[in-house]
Amino acid sequence: MKNNPSNQPVIIKKIVEYVSWFLGLSFVLGFFIWSTYLYGLGFKEDNLLQTRFIFTGISFLIISIPVIGIFLWLIKHIKKIKNFWKRKMIEVLLITAGIIYYFIFIFFVFTNLPIFLGGGRPRGLSIMAGADELTYLSSFGIPLAAGSTAQTANLCVAYESNNNIVVVLADRVMQINSNNFKGLINLPGISIPLSRDCSRAVRLWINKTLSLELLSNDQIQELENKAHLMNTK
Repeated sequence: MKNNPSNQPVIIKKIVEYVSWFLGLSFVLGFFIWSTYLYGLGFKEDNLLQTRFIFTGISFLIISIPVIGIFLWLIKHIKKIKNFWKRKMIEVLLITAGIIYYFIFIFFVFTNLPIFLGGGRPRGLSIMAGADELTYLSSFGIPLAAGSTAQTANLCVAYESNNNIVVVLADRVMQINSNNFKGLINLPGISIPLSRDCSRAVRLWINKTLSLELLSNDQIQELENKAHLMNTK
C-alpha cells in the first residue's frame, strides 16, 4: 500500500509540531531544574538562553519515563472517579507526589549526572589566574596548587557561565566573576574522584538551604548555637 503524497506535508507538520513541543517542554523543565539547583546553593540563574536547559530537560524526561507513565495512567483513572472530593483529594496527593519526585530527582540524580548527559554534577577544576587574582582568592581560603604560582588547588565548581563560576568550599559557597581568569584546568586523574566528593558537598548545601527555609529565625539561631557548642567541646 503506497503512501498518499498529499498526506506527507501533514505528517511532516505534525512531526515538527511534536518536536517543537518536546524541545520547549525540555527547555522549561531544564530551566526550573537548574534554577532550583542554584537556589539551593544560594544563587539564581540570570542567563535564560542556555542550551544546557534543553539537555537537562531531555534527560529528566527520559529518566522519568516510568514515573511519567504511572502518573498518566493514574490521571486517566482518576477522571473516572465520580465522588468530587475523593477525586480532588487524590489529585492533590498526585501533585504532591510529583513535587516530591522533582526534588528527589534534583537531589539524587541531577547532582550525580555528568554535564554531558544533561546533569549538574560538580567538577573538580583548578583556576588559572594572575598573581593579583590568586591573592584575592586566597583571602577566601582558596589555596594555591602545590608547587605552582599560577593556579589554585582543585576546587568543587558547581556551575559555570560565561562570566561566573560557583565554587563550593567546606564553609561557604562562592559565586566568582571569572572574567579575569586565564582559564580552568581539568586533571582527570584528580578531577573525577574529587567530583564524587563535590556531589556530596553540593547535596549537603542544598539540604541545608531548603531545610532552613522552612525554619523560623529563632529555630535557625538555636541550631547555630548547638553547632557552636559542639565545635567548642
